[in-house]
Amino acid sequence: MPKKIRDEFLNLCESYLNSNWDSVFASKEAGTFVRPAEVSEETELRIRKVLNSGTLSYHYILITQILAKVVKPELDCRSIQKKSGRPGAFDARSLATKVIVPWERRNHNLLGGSSDPYVSNPMRIPGVYPEYASDKRGKEGWADIELVLSFVEDKNDVTYTKSVYEVVLSETHSLLADANIVYPVPHRISRESIANLILAFVNEPSGGDREETIVTALFRAIGTEFHYYNEIKRGKVNAADAASGMAADIECMYDDRVKLLVEVKDHALTIAEISSTIDKARTKKITETLFICNGIKETDKNAILDLIQSEFTAGQNIYIDDVSSFAKGIFAILGERGRVKFLSEVGPELDRSRSLLKHRKAWAALLKAF
Repeated sequence: MPKKIRDEFLNLCESYLNSNWDSVFASKEAGTFVRPAEVSEETELRIRKVLNSGTLSYHYILITQILAKVVKPELDCRSIQKKSGRPGAFDARSLATKVIVPWERRNHNLLGGSSDPYVSNPMRIPGVYPEYASDKRGKEGWADIELVLSFVEDKNDVTYTKSVYEVVLSETHSLLADANIVYPVPHRISRESIANLILAFVNEPSGGDREETIVTALFRAIGTEFHYYNEIKRGKVNAADAASGMAADIECMYDDRVKLLVEVKDHALTIAEISSTIDKARTKKITETLFICNGIKETDKNAILDLIQSEFTAGQNIYIDDVSSFAKGIFAILGERGRVKFLSEVGPELDRSRSLLKHRKAWAALLKAF
């Protein structure tokens, strides 16, 4: 392929990858991505297995090979080396190094960080054809690659090829949950500054994820500094507490005993929500419950205040506060070391709970800007 034609091809590949990645990324982050109907669940599973294979070079092959087929349908997506002489043969290595690798670097090396993925032994073959499968490590992964690429090539349909590529990008996006985000925690921070940091973070809607992360990290810092809790358990955001076996979003424990339940809401607390949690607390013989929320629903205010009073008489202690004022009060007694400890807990908690990339990047950016 003449240099000018090759460069034009690579430019088209880069443009298609970037625009479609932006589209898929946005829909995945919003939770609206739907697998195209023409792509089977089995094909989606095989793509996922390839991207999580123990053989690093396999992570790059579907995103590279199918991209070539999308941009230039006459190419054989199974081809790796142009010199094979087969119809539709092309040089996949240059596409991987010149387009895929730079794109991956901009996306936290989510495929594994190889600078030249097609240089390794598994990729030094004319193409992904059955006769080259016998000497491959990770034979199951190679079989999945063969099947996916064969599906695409056998159909040889532009719409189907594009749909499969959408699924490849969707499953690639899922790898971002394990991407290494650096959280630059400062050596010291004032009470006012840390309060402003939290406000800026929770100001963006997250379905409660950001608030739960802040509260979980805060109680971990309390446990470390004051030794009042030795385990902080957090359930999955948006999952029913009953399904997780927990009585609330967060359980603060000491020696396997729950000392405090914490329920976190990103909206005004309702009488139904507080009643449900208190019923679970009473069932598990837990007497201390804290609600971190965005105030109390006005129409439920009197009922909630009456419930708090009646439950106090019955032995239940109920507290209600918002994340900002609660945290600010705690920061005064945590001191400088405790505040830094809190900051160091937020990032790992975002990672542990597999928060969306936009939440993790937002926290990293706020710390960096401090």
